[in-house]
Amino acid sequence: MSPPPLSASPPEGLPPPRQERRGHPSGSNRAEERPSGRVRVLTVDDSPLVRLALERHLRDAPDIQVVGHACHGLEMLQRVQELNPDVVVLDVEMPEMDGLTALQRLMATAPRPVIMLSYLTAPGSAATLSALELGALDFVTKPGPGITLADTVRTLAAKIREYARVAVRPPQDVLAAPGVPPLEPQAAPRPPIEAHPPLAETDFLVVVASSTGGPSALASFLRALPPGLPIAGIVIQHIPERFARILAARLDRLGPYRVAEAQPDVPVRQGVFLVAPTGTHLVLTEDSRVQLVHGPFVHNMCPAADVTLHNAAQHHGPRLIAVVLSGMGRDGLEGARWVRACGGMVLVQNEATSVVYGMPRYVRQAGLADFEGSPEALAAFLARKVRPS
Repeated sequence: MSPPPLSASPPEGLPPPRQERRGHPSGSNRAEERPSGRVRVLTVDDSPLVRLALERHLRDAPDIQVVGHACHGLEMLQRVQELNPDVVVLDVEMPEMDGLTALQRLMATAPRPVIMLSYLTAPGSAATLSALELGALDFVTKPGPGITLADTVRTLAAKIREYARVAVRPPQDVLAAPGVPPLEPQAAPRPPIEAHPPLAETDFLVVVASSTGGPSALASFLRALPPGLPIAGIVIQHIPERFARILAARLDRLGPYRVAEAQPDVPVRQGVFLVAPTGTHLVLTEDSRVQLVHGPFVHNMCPAADVTLHNAAQHHGPRLIAVVLSGMGRDGLEGARWVRACGGMVLVQNEATSVVYGMPRYVRQAGLADFEGSPEALAAFLARKVRPS
């Protein structure tokens, strides 16, 4: 069966970009519409200067209402109960209770959109990634070198408007145990990635697409994959610049499968998952080597899962498995059409375990999902399908 036609010839093997705003499909049974009236915001920061500056500028926005503030995590939890804000803007480092602990408790008891405030230092990046794993939807960089207060407020206001209509669910790790989920180091050294054999013709290629809520779902999926499967993987995670390498390093510690940030011209290897770096689309050559392409944004995203899936479906056909995890928008939908048309398989995360049930819902509603379940259930289903009979 030939793949469905695209609306235009894709440049350099890329599907044509679709210029559309990220969002959710209509007809969802979850609250996905923006709250009526102004968006109610709670700001949380231990610096009075930061709080006052943000609140003063946000009050200039006619559609945003700052309903209160808190100085630390404990006060934030109390204020959320009192004020029921639509969006919480949360600092990371605070006395009494830090932002990560407060976020975990909030997501377990009263989940709602949370935007983190962060600096782009290396420790700050790790803390921000931990917040994304715990259920925060995004982050905004605090004013600093090269970033003005106006830049911060402009970005923050845009993200508040974007996320106010998103109903979130806590990641499963948040519900399972107190404290930030630890990443246990490997008990024994593992062979270097270069020692893994290149993807063989009889192996399967797994392309994982995820966005908001994806880091936690990715961790659960990789933890649950049994060792020794004849697979190689590519991860397309919508994540801010500079975070892909940190995400890969954290995922690399979770289980038997190695995880690394993708580099140009490296071969796809059995037992290795490559995370696409932000700012480039990841495609494969005929001999399954990585190419990082500075192509057009697709769904306002780069990398985009649709680009990778479109390319991979042509090379791997029935030995391609797409896994669509939690995320906003519809990236992965058109790619899933190509995967199915070329004989591959599509798995999607279910609503009950998705932080944001957007990307998987689009695929399921289009009738393209071969299986739907939790990340752990997806891993078990995949293992049954790829094990030699």
